[in-house]
Amino acid sequence: MGSNNDFWLRLGDDEAAREKEWDRRMELVGSWPSHARAAISQAMEDVRRYVVVDGKLRPPPVSSVYFYN
Repeated sequence: MGSNNDFWLRLGDDEAAREKEWDRRMELVGSWPSHARAAISQAMEDVRRYVVVDGKLRPPPVSSVYFYN
């Protein structure tokens, strides 16, 4: 790989470190869509538990709230 541009040079002290950091970042770029989908799915599941009380949307009673790790 390699280049002399500022972005590449700031990735690490030498070519091996830069390539390792580049590979790490590419793995993160590849994994974020699944993490985003999971977060949105959990948020939507939470919203679906809301109930209408006196014509207003309210959070569910505390006893039915699920907690995620």
